[in-house]
Order: sequence, then structure tokens, then C-alpha cells
Amino acid sequence: MLGFFVVAMDSQIVNVALPSIRRDLGDGLSGLQWVVTAYTLAFSTLILFAGTFSERIGAKRAYGLGMSLFMTAPAVCGLVPNLGLLIAARFVQGAGAALVTPTSLALLRHAYPDQAARVRLKTRFMTIKRGCHLHCTV
Repeated sequence: MLGFFVVAMDSQIVNVALPSIRRDLGDGLSGLQWVVTAYTLAFSTLILFAGTFSERIGAKRAYGLGMSLFMTAPAVCGLVPNLGLLIAARFVQGAGAALVTPTSLALLRHAYPDQAARVRLKTRFMTIKRGCHLHCTV
């Protein structure tokens, strides 16, 4: 569930950082839109592939690969000297997020074989996630 939570939080974090990105890298609104869009584009186009990929290599390995991409890309984002490289790093981060999301749910199924326990865990997680979204937007 940690991976799912991290992926959900990332969009909130980047939206807060956009004014600083604009100030530090000095680009216009269209460049900032691409910072957000590159992540979303990679995530949405690769999520179906990621589910199939995780079935072939195993959910644990796919989760590890996705989390590695997802956690390495922000370090690169923090070091890039221009907006083009930031957009590329955000695309890689979106690809990692696409691997993490379906595999985290598959791993949850293996960790909690009892359906009632899974439902309780998912309910708690969704409550925390909703609370975080409300807190971040207020």
C-alpha cells in the first residue's frame, strides 16, 4: 500500500512545487503543463502494459523495478539544469508509477488472502487517502 500512497501523493507535491520550478528554470506556463502532463501521459499509457508485465515477471520484481524508477526519477528531477530534462525525468517517474500501482494491489492480495481483511485494509487506506487529498487542497 505504500507504493500506492506514494503515487497518489506525487501529483499533489508537484502541483505545490510548480511556482518554484517556474522561478528556478525560467519557463512559461506551457512548460509547466508539460511537467505535469509527461507524468500523466506515461502513467496512463503504460498502466495496462504494467499489469501484463507484472504477471510475466512476477508482482514482487515488477514492484521493485517500478519503485526503483519512481524513487530515482525525483532525484534526477532535483538535479536537472533545464525544463526539457525535467520533463523527461517526470516521464520516467510516470512509468515507474505505472508499474507500482497494479503490482501493489497484486501484492496486497498475496499478503492478505482473507477477503474480509483486504476489504478492511483497503477501507482504511482510502480513508487516509481521502483525508490527505482534503488536507492538501484546503
